[in-house]
Amino acid sequence: TDSTARVLGGGVSLRYEGRVLPVYETVTNDIFTAGWTEGCAQETLLRDAGLDIGSLRVTLKRLVDEARPFAAVDKRARAAVALEEALKEEQAAIQIREQQLRTDAAGKVAVLFDFDGTLGD
Repeated sequence: TDSTARVLGGGVSLRYEGRVLPVYETVTNDIFTAGWTEGCAQETLLRDAGLDIGSLRVTLKRLVDEARPFAAVDKRARAAVALEEALKEEQAAIQIREQQLRTDAAGKVAVLFDFDGTLGD
């Protein structure tokens, strides 16, 4: 069985842009019905479902219009999370680089010895 978490786990915006919108764009394109003849399989399928191409297009448009705001909110939320993660990664990289610079600098410190083998003043 499908759970909401599994179905929407990829995000509302991803489902909207990856499934809902492409179906709408396909079904509302005139090329979708090009070559349909009276009683063709497509019309029969729609009729058996209690639909016709016009009502299907209207229903899909309503779904797209009603889902758009939810997809936009989800997309903004995902972008904010991605930005936060990128900033954390950048900060970690900066800290690593600073540590490398400190380590490199510590290895390049010159130590002077007097001729008697003691540290120089």
